[in-house]
Amino acid sequence: MIHYIIPPLIGALIGYCTNYIAVKMLFRPRKEIKVMGHTLPFTPGAIPKNKPRLAKAVGKVVEETFFTEENIEGQFLSEESENMVEEALMRAMDQPVEELGSSILGSSERYQHVTERLTDVASEQLLRDIRSSEIIGEISGGCIDKLADQLRNSMLGMFITDGFVDSAKEMVQAEILREIDENGEEMLNRVIQDKVNQWGQDSLSEITFEAGYSDERVRSLVRRMYRGLVKSLVPVLIERMDVSGMIEKQINAMSSEELETLVLSVMKNELNWIVNLGALIGLILGMVNLLF
Repeated sequence: MIHYIIPPLIGALIGYCTNYIAVKMLFRPRKEIKVMGHTLPFTPGAIPKNKPRLAKAVGKVVEETFFTEENIEGQFLSEESENMVEEALMRAMDQPVEELGSSILGSSERYQHVTERLTDVASEQLLRDIRSSEIIGEISGGCIDKLADQLRNSMLGMFITDGFVDSAKEMVQAEILREIDENGEEMLNRVIQDKVNQWGQDSLSEITFEAGYSDERVRSLVRRMYRGLVKSLVPVLIERMDVSGMIEKQINAMSSEELETLVLSVMKNELNWIVNLGALIGLILGMVNLLF
């Protein structure tokens, strides 16, 4: 019986040891071994020796196969992602504007600074638009014309000439402009700041509802805005990100021990199967050898 048992066992042992050594030689030795100034063959192991080429190949495969515009957009624009973003934004819209703004900007002080700056900019722009437009002349002229029409039917009607009306219009317009120059910015600042403070206590949901937007319409707008942002930002993101170079750099920066740990964390079971398969094949070959 020994003559029938020993050959398959020896074949299994040889197959197991051969594959075990082959798997270990993927990572070991981690550094080259020199004897009398000559590097021994198969040192360092296959993976440490070819780490730069492996890093470049992995980076290229990931970038060209997985990190594509279609794949990234598909992840961001999936039904699950859209629902998650929609619900998150709708919950955020239920917070008071001041609280939401402080959270985004990092502190209430920054929020206050931003609102004050926006108030100043809005006041300056409004004053500039008011002065450059004809609205002051139209309002003051309309008021003077109505007043003149009423006075013409009174005892003072004989003094209300066209020249007098034109002079009154110019005087009133000049006075309004002077008042705007002196106090307009301060008044506008106060009005706008009061409105901003009022909005700060309300939530975006309340503001949009007051503006006539239903919950369904807001959700639809949120989804459209999100899709638009994804479609516009993903191509820019892919163009500016050197995914291949980033992966290559990270792998090259890893030590041989770290690289071995990474590979084994992914393929440990598969490599063990290879070792065990060597034992199985050796056992089968040993059994087949008995036939001859």
